[in-house]
Amino acid sequence: MSFAPNPENLQQVLQLVEYMTNAQSTQMLNTAREKFEHFNKTSSEFSNYLAHIFSTSEFSSNIRNFAGISLKNKLTKSDYISPEMHGTQSVAINSFSEQQMAHIKGCLVKTLSDPSDRLRNTAANIIVSIMRKYTVRFWPELMKGLISLLQYTDDSRAGAFRCLIMLCEDMTHEFEEDEKDPLAMLVPVLIQFFDHPDVKWKIEAIKVYESLLVHFPSAALNNMDNFLNGLTKLVSVQDTTIQRYVCSCFVIMLDRPRYLNPVWTNVVEFMLVCTANEKEEQLAQEACKFWMTLSEAQALRPMLTELKPYLPRLVPILLKGTVFSEFERRMKEEDSMAPAKDSEINPGSLQMETKVHVIGADDESDESFDVDEAQDYLDDIWNLRKYSAQSLDNMSQYFGADILPHLLPHVENYMKEGNPWYVRESGVLALGAVEKGCGKYLEQYLPQLIPYLMSIAAKEMALLRSIACWTISRFSDWISSQNEDVFKSILHLFLQCMLDSNKKSPRSSSICFVLPPRVCTNQARALSSPYH
Repeated sequence: MSFAPNPENLQQVLQLVEYMTNAQSTQMLNTAREKFEHFNKTSSEFSNYLAHIFSTSEFSSNIRNFAGISLKNKLTKSDYISPEMHGTQSVAINSFSEQQMAHIKGCLVKTLSDPSDRLRNTAANIIVSIMRKYTVRFWPELMKGLISLLQYTDDSRAGAFRCLIMLCEDMTHEFEEDEKDPLAMLVPVLIQFFDHPDVKWKIEAIKVYESLLVHFPSAALNNMDNFLNGLTKLVSVQDTTIQRYVCSCFVIMLDRPRYLNPVWTNVVEFMLVCTANEKEEQLAQEACKFWMTLSEAQALRPMLTELKPYLPRLVPILLKGTVFSEFERRMKEEDSMAPAKDSEINPGSLQMETKVHVIGADDESDESFDVDEAQDYLDDIWNLRKYSAQSLDNMSQYFGADILPHLLPHVENYMKEGNPWYVRESGVLALGAVEKGCGKYLEQYLPQLIPYLMSIAAKEMALLRSIACWTISRFSDWISSQNEDVFKSILHLFLQCMLDSNKKSPRSSSICFVLPPRVCTNQARALSSPYH
């Protein structure tokens, strides 16, 4: 029997919700809250009224949303009484019967088609909360219902996609374990949406697919050929968001590389184009993850070998990716002009303090924008520069000298006097990045290169001094084998940098003193002992 609200009770609940959302004073809010909680605790049908209000379009958006959030809170704190249990016990105030839950489910699915994006999102959140609490078997018809919504209006489609992406992010494994395998119904439908004429729905479909592909459910593996065909079509769509998700899917697919073999050439070409996209940094960053992942995993060595013909194109692209973005440059320049605080260069204060602000917490912290804190945050996150430098590092270790003909001419050009500091800085960074794989091949250039880097570390701006110190330290093997004068001059340079008023150079030069055991020869120890 479907729920039929009592007009008097409905009006009473509506009035309470209105008071809660429109209270003009703390006293009014507290009074309304007390009445609301009393009704909640004394009425077994309270959740039905909340669901009814939430799904009824004649009420205001604020009232409906509040009712939805209240319903979610009640659902997550209550229990469901199965039909078997229902015959032996009455429905408790904090429990739901089968009939109640059927009404609530219907209201939630109905609201997924609401014109209000806010209400659709609330409905999706409530559905996912129910599934988390009771598992996917609690609502076996949900997937079929969501797939049906994908075929209707734009509003219903948007609500269904919102719900699907949340479910696939959190519950793909549970769907996979369900004997009915709901994903087997969903996956072919998502792939069909790759051909949808509206780009908006292509994006939503690939967002959902990416969230479940991470887990490689059997439904995705069984449809891999169709998925790759669909992905190949999306490659040609001139939309940055779609291209970014395609890149992400290809990165994920590196965990199952055999599926990429038939389309490998197309994948590499697409990734080269995306990585070289200077106008869309997020797209280039997503594509650059591909090269880093490919060059890191031992299991992908055969595929990395096939990359050798592409090095003339790839290496310059990665080098260009190491250049600071315009935003990063502004932050770095502001930071480099600020003098170091004692706490930033004091050897006894090397531990970084992490400050976390909890919204609503009572504190007296200064909420003004802090360049130092922002810069520390930027230093910690992965970006295009870091992905590019790490990719160069990894590939130099695998390809060795083969990478140098495609790198050194560009590095030499980057490091020319007269270039902007951030271009020269990226050239110096690249030399340090490839040292681990190409150090012995670069030794022939070091008698000229090290003095040049020392000149940068001695007089250029702080960021150039910092990266020059770091790059010099990467060649510590070679430095330790040189005569006493070379070692002393470098040691003196590092000590001078430690006295720099800017925090970057002291940090980099301090790290330079931590030499690996293999280069701590007796000569090195003897020469550095006067500075202990």
